[in-house]
Amino acid sequence: MIGKIIKLLSGVYTVETPEGLYLCHAKGSFRKKGISPVPGDHVEILALPDHTGRIEEILPRRNYMIRPNVANVDALCYVSAFSKPTPFQYTIDKMLIIAQNQKIDPILVFNKSDLADEENVAELAELYSRLGYKVFCVSASLGSGMQELREALKDKTVVFAGNTGVGKSSILNALYPELMLETGEVSDKLGRGRHTTRHIELFPSNGSYIADTPGFGALELEGYSIERSELASYFPEFEPYLDECAYLDCSHLNEQSCGVCNAVQQGQIDPKRYDSYRQIYQFLKEAETPWIKKNAN
Repeated sequence: MIGKIIKLLSGVYTVETPEGLYLCHAKGSFRKKGISPVPGDHVEILALPDHTGRIEEILPRRNYMIRPNVANVDALCYVSAFSKPTPFQYTIDKMLIIAQNQKIDPILVFNKSDLADEENVAELAELYSRLGYKVFCVSASLGSGMQELREALKDKTVVFAGNTGVGKSSILNALYPELMLETGEVSDKLGRGRHTTRHIELFPSNGSYIADTPGFGALELEGYSIERSELASYFPEFEPYLDECAYLDCSHLNEQSCGVCNAVQQGQIDPKRYDSYRQIYQFLKEAETPWIKKNAN
């Protein structure tokens, strides 16, 4: 029987099938092969009459996210907050690269818009909107922007991710009140919230599957096939200036006659976005040649 994993908790997989839900364990040979089923996987199960079973095979994946571990994702909804905690643009830019690398539609959600002045909200949202990304400014507490976001998520498998305390669960409760997810208060002292999501689960709703994932401090690039020679292609604002570079293998860092560097200096490319590029390029360089980082210490 073929089904879709919608929940993983303590080694037990909840698999949705045409015959209902089955609670399954994975067969031991997966561990020997160094793989494991994850939510979002389409799997073949050995189904038993009591609606338990065993996962026999993982069907081919369209994509796979390492953190959080979810497969076959249509959209990655990355949530930031305009206050408590404020957005970290470098993390947003890493998320966009991961989504593009896995051919996942990136959606940026800025929560708590009621706690920020309108100028700051508009400035950050306008930057990413101008670059062609889908951007939603919402307030989970007031319910503003929820209808538009709900329409964007329709008929998709969507991962909600972001730093702890930005209000992922609150947004999901506003979108789908029947979920009644646990939420946590943000610490005034630390400026961040408690981890409230204890497992990964896909919530079916009106043809969509919505994943709320544990809060984490940073999206990491390890494990994804991202080459530094191709990094510029993940920054759409670089494209108009690439032909102006004097060298075909230009790194867009320190070369003379670099079209991208000139565009940054002339204010045609956002300097913070360019800073993200430089940091990610250095990270990829050190990952390719680990001795550089070791000798630098």
